[in-house]
Amino acid sequence: CRHAARFRMLIFGLCRGKRLASDIVQMKEKEGKKIDAEVAAPKRLDSPVVEKHLIRSKEAQAAWTRAKKSKSAVIQAEIHLGARPWVGNEKRQELLDLVQKEIQIESYLEGYVNASEVLERFLCARDNIVIKAKKLLVQALNWRKERRPDLIDYAEMEKEARTGKVRVAYELDVWGRSIVIFDNTVQNTHDPQAHMRFLAFNLNHALRRMSSPISKYVVFMHLTNFSLSNNPSWNVTKETLLMLVCAFAECCGHIILFGAPRVFRFVFNACKPFIDPNTFNKIIFIPDSSEADQIIIPILGPDWRQLTGASQNRETPNSSPGYCHSRHWSKTLIEDRDWRRRTKNIGALAHTPINWPGPDPFHLDPTKIFANNEHFILPPDDLLDLCDPCSDNSTNNPSPVLPNNKSKKNTALVVSCDSCFSTGSKTLHNEHGEKSIISAIKEERISHDLRLLFVLAGGLVCCAIVAVTTSLF
Repeated sequence: CRHAARFRMLIFGLCRGKRLASDIVQMKEKEGKKIDAEVAAPKRLDSPVVEKHLIRSKEAQAAWTRAKKSKSAVIQAEIHLGARPWVGNEKRQELLDLVQKEIQIESYLEGYVNASEVLERFLCARDNIVIKAKKLLVQALNWRKERRPDLIDYAEMEKEARTGKVRVAYELDVWGRSIVIFDNTVQNTHDPQAHMRFLAFNLNHALRRMSSPISKYVVFMHLTNFSLSNNPSWNVTKETLLMLVCAFAECCGHIILFGAPRVFRFVFNACKPFIDPNTFNKIIFIPDSSEADQIIIPILGPDWRQLTGASQNRETPNSSPGYCHSRHWSKTLIEDRDWRRRTKNIGALAHTPINWPGPDPFHLDPTKIFANNEHFILPPDDLLDLCDPCSDNSTNNPSPVLPNNKSKKNTALVVSCDSCFSTGSKTLHNEHGEKSIISAIKEERISHDLRLLFVLAGGLVCCAIVAVTTSLF
């Protein structure tokens, strides 16, 4: 009888555990449906903005399904696309309570802190350990208080974006992810504070471009022409790492270093034992050769060169390869406008437009955009697709006729080549009599001591990047 009673208790425990497991699965499904409902489009299904968003969401869901079925180590949904471990409401609430006790939450930070996806990202970045996640989130909130990425001065952003030094690719990759492109060799301004605001704007814009369940972007760095003369300062590098590691935790799916010098790979392989395996799988070195296609096509898709500008022509000598300012900047403004109209500018990515090119930030005439408080004309959306930035067969594409091109004030200042709707001005710098920072650096003669300092600073930057990757993303 005693053994029979123990056997019955064992069977009862197994059945109860099975029911508990099924209840947990149902809770996860309900939580997932609730999150999807929060991110879903508004009720106006007849709106073209909502229709485009629904199509993009279906494509993202299809890419998600393909990644889940794939057994490749190059693309894994849980690491590279945006899937995160399910986190219960208890841990999210516990993290929120600890943060509210630690610092004072300002009104402009409430939407960010209360967003469930933000709390989940920080918990996932610290392996669901609430204390560590609280420390990381407090650090991110302090950065947001100082930098205020929710205030976007579009006139300042347009000035920083003219050479394509940091930009989001015109289209998403094959998995529905945004591509954030870095090219520090085409720096055009001297204000490091503006550089950081511009980088934060691009990272937030990359998140706004993606659709659920995809929520991780790709970082693509042009390092073919990397040298110590165009290396950013230590303060800029340090804050860039802070943004990627802390302020935008668990937002990066891949980091692609294109044409990096051999010393980068040597240092990275030497530090491999100290790097988290998931982080190690995100960082990929791509040579600037024909072998790059075999490595990068499964990651970004067959049109990766057009997306990233790798080995493409330049609009101007001082612009990034494959970058057409009129085309990319108008796309940026239109995507931001559509996001605000679709989400009512509510949530973790909500922002306040400043110097928006138009009377209403929720509506924008794509043919009229401000640049430094001066009007210049851009073609409408159907003509933007004809603009292939500085392609070899650009002469075969007829240049559209711009309206009001008789007025000197209404000429497109940022356009230079025929395929990019040229109006006669060579480059923006020549039009205003400005001098590019690249030519200024070339003209300066750096002494031997300064060169030695640059070498030491470059080595410290490489070591810092590799050391921080132990807690990256």
